[in-house]
Amino acid sequence: SLNFNDNNKLSFETKKNYKTDSTELYDISYQYINDCLTASLVFRREFYEDRDSDIGPNDSLMFKISIM
Repeated sequence: SLNFNDNNKLSFETKKNYKTDSTELYDISYQYINDCLTASLVFRREFYEDRDSDIGPNDSLMFKISIM
């Protein structure tokens, strides 16, 4: 995490499979926080591949608002 100030935060998270030595997913998120509201934008990339079906890598973008 990187805190720019009390209200702005940038985060990076990853999940690694140590058996296959590969990255399964990573998240990059930006959060804005004030007294009663949290707004965040999250980009997620999943590197999951299933050899028996058509499931492959997936990207998603999420906008989230939380009222505290």
